[in-house]
Amino acid sequence: MISKLQTRVSLIIIAAFLLASSLFVVVQAAFQRQHARMIREKVILLLQTVVSRDRERIANELFEGRTDAILLRIHQMRLIQGVQGLAIFSRDGRVVLSSGALSVTNALGPLVVSNLITRPDTAHVITSEAHTIAYTQSITAGGEALGFIRIEYSLADIESDRRMSVILLFTQLVALLLTMVLLFGFFISRSVIRPIGALRKAINQMRQGELGTTVPVPGNDELSKLTQAFNDMSVNRKRVERELQNSENRYRELVDLAVDGILLGSHEGMIIGANECMCKLTGRSRAELAGKDIRSLMFKPESLAEAPLWLDLVQKGETVVAERILIRPDGSEVTVEIRSKMMPDGTYQSIYRDITERKRVAAELHQMQKLQSIGTLAGGIAHDFNNIMMGLFGNISLAKRELSDEHPSFAPLQNAEKSMNRATRLTKQLLTFAKGGDPVKEEVGLGALVKEVAQFDLSGSNVLLVTKQADDLWTVKADKGQIQQVISNLTINARQAMANGGHLYITLENAVIKKCDVPNLHAGKFVKVTVRDEGEGIDPEIMGRIFDPYYTTKRAGSGLGLATTYSIISRHGGHIEVASEPGQGAIFTFYLPAADMLPLPPPMKSSAGRSRITSATNILIMDDDDFIRIIIPRWLEKTGCRIESAADGSKTIDLYKRSFEAGIPFDVVILDLTIPGGIGGLEVLKAILQIDPKAKAIVSSGYAEGAIMSNYDVYGFRDFIEKPYTEAQLHEVIERVLAQKP
Repeated sequence: MISKLQTRVSLIIIAAFLLASSLFVVVQAAFQRQHARMIREKVILLLQTVVSRDRERIANELFEGRTDAILLRIHQMRLIQGVQGLAIFSRDGRVVLSSGALSVTNALGPLVVSNLITRPDTAHVITSEAHTIAYTQSITAGGEALGFIRIEYSLADIESDRRMSVILLFTQLVALLLTMVLLFGFFISRSVIRPIGALRKAINQMRQGELGTTVPVPGNDELSKLTQAFNDMSVNRKRVERELQNSENRYRELVDLAVDGILLGSHEGMIIGANECMCKLTGRSRAELAGKDIRSLMFKPESLAEAPLWLDLVQKGETVVAERILIRPDGSEVTVEIRSKMMPDGTYQSIYRDITERKRVAAELHQMQKLQSIGTLAGGIAHDFNNIMMGLFGNISLAKRELSDEHPSFAPLQNAEKSMNRATRLTKQLLTFAKGGDPVKEEVGLGALVKEVAQFDLSGSNVLLVTKQADDLWTVKADKGQIQQVISNLTINARQAMANGGHLYITLENAVIKKCDVPNLHAGKFVKVTVRDEGEGIDPEIMGRIFDPYYTTKRAGSGLGLATTYSIISRHGGHIEVASEPGQGAIFTFYLPAADMLPLPPPMKSSAGRSRITSATNILIMDDDDFIRIIIPRWLEKTGCRIESAADGSKTIDLYKRSFEAGIPFDVVILDLTIPGGIGGLEVLKAILQIDPKAKAIVSSGYAEGAIMSNYDVYGFRDFIEKPYTEAQLHEVIERVLAQKP
């Protein structure tokens, strides 16, 4: 191998020598051409100077016919080194006098004569192939050409000297190049070939297992760096192998620390390795898992049907994701997601992730989606029903107003009103989980509220209420009426579960929830409420359905109580869960986000107890329901206020504009949020505020639509009233709005 390298190096040196010689020849040729041009220019300048110096004298002597003087002068000019001949020509170009050897011994050409006569200050220059320069210029006197003078200059001596210098230079260059070639060859042999031979020998030793073999570093050039790199590689070989072993050990430890189960299987599906998490997931030790068939050992029977197909796909090299149910030795079940892939060595790796909790959360999400679907239908029904209830409420209250308490018809009307109150509570339960049934939130203290509602619902029963709350219990931002429904529903359920009496324990405490502590809850501050009874408990088979709407096990139940409770808590950004064992009672636990704990605003009081609704008050009503537009004026007729009404938004805007321009603006506008086939209350309010930025509007709806009812002030309304409402509630909300500053 070394001899081949030496041969290649020698060939490279020879090629380099030839290339350098060729380059020298090319450069020297260009240089010589340039040098020849310079010499020619200098000779022409010399001849021009000689002729210019004696041209006038020759002209005079020629004019006077002094031939001897002219001959003497041209003989003197011929003494200049390099001048080989001179000649004097007549005006017509014939030779008059000459001296020395001339290339032209006869007459000048007519074209040359013509050019020299027409341009007497120019010269005619010819360079022959015999390295001779012929310089011809006119001889003038008084502006007329008398004849011509021609000088021929030989470049032969100059060319001879130039060739000798080139030969000498080329000889020196060859000697220099040969010397450099010999020195370069010696340098290559010492600095490249010998170190490469040493490297080759060391590599062969490493192939034979002699790790750690090194080669002396000859210097600090690139080859020395290569040698040093080889030495580093050789010395570090054992260290790298040790690090690889350590890396494998770390990998094993990392696998054991993984939060997912990791399993190694043979091509036939037998377990050959498992990490610690896999052992915990299956409830078996590594020894119990080793050598077992994964399919028959852990999968629930119904999962085994797909196992052969799953294994076939893995063996084909595909990454397979499957969901299976594992059976532990204690009989408990774990739902796992398995991700498997075949390794290059024919084994396969599987990652087992416990998704039991994720499945449970997905089931809860499905439950919420069912509530939303049914709620949409229920909410639409409740919305229309509330408008009907308004008409019934209004007419019954008007009829009662005309009768004394002793009148035979007064009691039936009062009973009808109570029945309608129960119907109203039912529609509110429907609206609670209906689409758009957002809570109208305020800051609420749960302690007193829970105790008051629970005591009322347990009154007359054989169940004893036991409450316990934290001394510094946080307030919550909630819809007070909806939270009352939650407490009432849970209390009534507990009372019905304890037919023979018992205790109902309600505990309220502060809870700081971290991420993932409670499903569906973000990290933050919550108030935790636990409701525990001593009843018969809940059958595990129906546990997953207790929050379904219209599902009930009671003959007299509507199936809306717990469904409404679930919807209310969800819409408040909270969470509710249940735990129960047959015969051990049930525990309902729900969380509500804590408020910012700002002080509650003081209740608004009317001055001196007098009503602000007077004969000077102007009220505008917009509602598509005829009964409501008739009843509200009847409710307010005793106040003497002026009332106008409209069934659609366009007429409402027109009425407000005309009244405002007339200088008698409306003091209060009551706007129905939804007008079928027309613009609703929000759009009407925007138009009214453009007319009168100080307008006071109340939003009214039988269906708490989205964020408008719960955040009415953000949209420009001064207050809200939810259908169906009573005469007293209407008076109260109008009083509040009239008391507000413009």
